[in-house]
Amino acid sequence: MDFPEIPFGDKWLIEHYKDLINTTLKGVGWAKYQFLQRVAKEMVEVYEELDLIIDKGIASFCARCLTPCCVNRHCFPDFEDLIFYITSNIGLPHLDYHAKEHERCTFLGERGCTLPRSSRSYRCTWYFCDFSLDEFEKMDNLAYQNLENALRRLQKKRDILLVGFRELALQ
Repeated sequence: MDFPEIPFGDKWLIEHYKDLINTTLKGVGWAKYQFLQRVAKEMVEVYEELDLIIDKGIASFCARCLTPCCVNRHCFPDFEDLIFYITSNIGLPHLDYHAKEHERCTFLGERGCTLPRSSRSYRCTWYFCDFSLDEFEKMDNLAYQNLENALRRLQKKRDILLVGFRELALQ
């Protein structure tokens, strides 16, 4: 089962897929649902760890950027994000469905993103421009290794969550 694509800003489709995910989760046993919630909770913990690492590494750099690469297109969730938001009980951030796709992200404030890291789309967590990557390289080795390790753990947890959901949906 491939997860469906969601065109930018399609509120109806986002709501439809949220309903579909909730219906799928309601149809499973409690133990399976708790497993997915536990994995999503572990993802939130890794997001919090990443936030500390990234704040030390590049947050002040990003806040000073004159040409931010954070655009509305990236903050909109994909189907996989919806699975995470629902199983983690975080909920979807309040999206501006009238925002223009390639304009400055509505969540970008004076000091960077205004959303907690776990409320951002997955692609927002993974995207680093060339300038921010240069800043990361200036970090000490241990800090950079911690960043890489946390990103790998997040990816593994997300893979487990998505495989688990996919298996439930196919039952």
